[in-house]
Amino acid sequence: TVNLTNIGTRPDQNVVLSLEIPDGSAVEQVESPVKYRVQGRTVLFEPYPVLPQNDRTVVKIRVRHGREGTRVFRASLQSDLRPGPVLKEESTKVYVDR
Repeated sequence: TVNLTNIGTRPDQNVVLSLEIPDGSAVEQVESPVKYRVQGRTVLFEPYPVLPQNDRTVVKIRVRHGREGTRVFRASLQSDLRPGPVLKEESTKVYVDR
């Protein structure tokens, strides 16, 4: 789950999100209020036209991992107010239920 929250004092426009999934993983399902496409290991989202101040948008992505170990997801966010990317990484431990 990715939460996009505008904690600023004014609306932001053309908010662009991209997610890089770990090597050896595959996207199974994406729930998003905007259109998206999967290109290799990256999920690219259409720009959110406006993200009002103090508003939140949620994107859910379901991924199947091909092997055990620690996997790292990377998110990149850009917008009119933040032209340089904001980067976030999140790791998860993948294991086989026995």
